[in-house]
Amino acid sequence: MRATMAIIGIIILIIGAGILTGGRREEENSRGLEIMEDALKRAGAAEISCTGFYGAALRQSAVSIEDIQSAFQEAGFESLSISKEYSMDKIKGRLPSGITGFLFLYRVDGRKSGVGFSVSSPETNDVCEAISRVSQGLAGYTAGEISTFTLKGTIYRRSDQAAMASITEQIMGTMRGAAAEKYGGRNSLNVLGVSPYFPPGTELSGEKINLNLVIKSHDQEDKTIIYAGTPYLSTPY
Repeated sequence: MRATMAIIGIIILIIGAGILTGGRREEENSRGLEIMEDALKRAGAAEISCTGFYGAALRQSAVSIEDIQSAFQEAGFESLSISKEYSMDKIKGRLPSGITGFLFLYRVDGRKSGVGFSVSSPETNDVCEAISRVSQGLAGYTAGEISTFTLKGTIYRRSDQAAMASITEQIMGTMRGAAAEKYGGRNSLNVLGVSPYFPPGTELSGEKINLNLVIKSHDQEDKTIIYAGTPYLSTPY
């Protein structure tokens, strides 16, 4: 459900702002994500996983979930199951490697308005490839698109504000990034910035960004979670 709400947010952005990003840049993103994964490892993170979200506006509302399921199958997803609700239809499928993906067809005010896709894996290349294949298969139905990627890693110790700032600086240094905005509290730090390893980003709050870091310290569990996304985080944190 939390992943579904994240994709709905992407769809709303697309519908409200038109085409947010042009072309399919998953190959460039894949290289940047490899560097960012290394940055998280250098910062001490383990159990790193990657989540990709793809969202697009539909060219026409007559598109059905059956119309677009072929894109899912052509991307290699098998054992498909379809569920239908008032606000969205959903297809669940699995790749031969065991990775599970979800394809969504959304409605706003009763009209079909957008399509979304989500997939997660420990391998960033698998996520980028799945996003690329599905988005290409949906190209005939969509008028605009955006893809976001998020890495999540865990450091098994709590972090104070100084430690979170140090983790951020280390990751931004590896990414050759420049911070555009920083904010947070006692147990978290959120950074928006730009890295040359990713495609040109999107504008949020008047700033052009393609890199978003969130560091959260969970004192009771004695661990620190790192979320690193491009062009921004679309997963719950």
